[in-house]
Amino acid sequence: MDDFINKINARKFPALEGFRSSMKKLLKYGLSEKDCIDGVESACAFFGIPMPALIADMTNNPNGQTMFLTSDKETYADDIICYDLEQLMNLGVKNVLAYSLVMTHECAHRLLQNTNLPGRDNGQWEEELAADFFMGVRAGLEGFPPEAFKAVRAGLGRGSGAQSHPCGWLRSEIMSYGYTYVGNMDLIHYRKRSIDEYLALFEAWRQKHEGEIIQAQVPFYGY
Repeated sequence: MDDFINKINARKFPALEGFRSSMKKLLKYGLSEKDCIDGVESACAFFGIPMPALIADMTNNPNGQTMFLTSDKETYADDIICYDLEQLMNLGVKNVLAYSLVMTHECAHRLLQNTNLPGRDNGQWEEELAADFFMGVRAGLEGFPPEAFKAVRAGLGRGSGAQSHPCGWLRSEIMSYGYTYVGNMDLIHYRKRSIDEYLALFEAWRQKHEGEIIQAQVPFYGY
């Protein structure tokens, strides 16, 4: 009888199913549907870019993952942000602040989609590291609780690396640099630099650590 009533209620009140789905997410992952949207919105606000055309929940989708998609790098108008809460939970993301930091990474890809960074494969690793850098900058600048930052850094730091993504220790290192030496310093001095200024700081770090990056790529690319 209860199942029958639930089916009737779902037909009469379509929003009920959406509410139930959101509550299930909240109970399992610590994030509601609204949290997921708000996390993207705050990340966009940090960069001063518009919301993406679509925010897609890829949780429990066999082909799903947390990622940024676009078909035209000349515009933000067709950008898509996908998130997979199962994947993020395994990464250590269990609250809206940690989630928003990951969305900062994805929105950094939006920001850089038409930017050519130096490095192999058109700067594949370098773009990932720049996106990680911005996570650290935002966490420090906006005074995120250290627990949220450390959870994301630890999760990414466990990665073994691939042609598509840098080794975890490099990702952890650039996040710490952005957090401690850039974001926190800007917070202390009551300033927020321009995006170009932050990119210049990242480029200075990249040049300093270029040898380490190239050496770390050897297992994936060869010499």
